[in-house]
Amino acid sequence: LNYIQFEYQVLQAMIRMGRQEVRPLDGGVMFQLVFILLVLSSRVSPNTEPEKFQLVLMVVVLGFLYHMKVLSFLYRFFVKENVPLRIWNGLDPEGGNDDNDNRQNPAGGPGQPRNGVRRPP
Repeated sequence: LNYIQFEYQVLQAMIRMGRQEVRPLDGGVMFQLVFILLVLSSRVSPNTEPEKFQLVLMVVVLGFLYHMKVLSFLYRFFVKENVPLRIWNGLDPEGGNDDNDNRQNPAGGPGQPRNGVRRPP
């Protein structure tokens, strides 16, 4: 498994899993975001420090990503299920039972995937 194949498989898994969890981007949601940004930018006076405006803008964008369930998806994908490591070790990226995968590996025992790379505990 070279790095390009690895990146491609991670991207495929991310798209496949993201379609199930992330809310679709439609006109209503885009209108909400544009409206909030317009209201905030109109309320900012010329004397406002740019750092404060950037902080408010960052909070709005993070709130939007939370509302669209992008942040929870990224947390589950990279931290909770650690899908890139599963792909690198040759396991099923969408979960499944790892112990069933070991039956197909004559050289591997419990906790060892088919390609022989051990998972962290």
